[in-house]
Amino acid sequence: MTSNLLLKSYLKTDQFLVDRADEAVKAWNWTTGRTRADLANIIQITGNILIGFSSKLFIPIAAINIPTNYILNKETDLNDKRLLDGDVLNYSIEERKKSFKFKAPSLTGLGLSNFAIYYQHNSHILPFDGKDLGLGTMLWGLSYYVMRTDYQAPRKDCVRRGLEKLAEFVKNSREPIPATVDTGGYR
Repeated sequence: MTSNLLLKSYLKTDQFLVDRADEAVKAWNWTTGRTRADLANIIQITGNILIGFSSKLFIPIAAINIPTNYILNKETDLNDKRLLDGDVLNYSIEERKKSFKFKAPSLTGLGLSNFAIYYQHNSHILPFDGKDLGLGTMLWGLSYYVMRTDYQAPRKDCVRRGLEKLAEFVKNSREPIPATVDTGGYR
């Protein structure tokens, strides 16, 4: 009974985070015109830099994660674009997307636990900076939530779209409007 309740609460929390990430990706795409992989890469790079700052021990991990995750995220987006265009399913990428379901909550939870460790103990006891490690790991996990969202095709950013509409409005306002005079039925 308890485990069923825990599973239900976990699934609701997980779906809540995926839904919020989906809203963030849609807003990101509408504003910048860029894809979820671009957003996830920015979040992951920031997280891995913070992980590297937390201790010299974690610099190699961050140095490997940044290019690896960048390429894998772009590859996942490219695969989803191909699927929308009617291409065949790439099973290795679909398996990677299944791994995001594990990585997202586990890394986010690990990041939160690093914060708890940092604030529970004196920071001088730990061989690393718990704040940087916690925030970096949490960001890394949140980037996997971003990659679990639906694919949004790249498009023009909102400023360009607005400027194009403004230019079209100005162009249409320069054309003379034919004046019609009501003659009351007389010719």
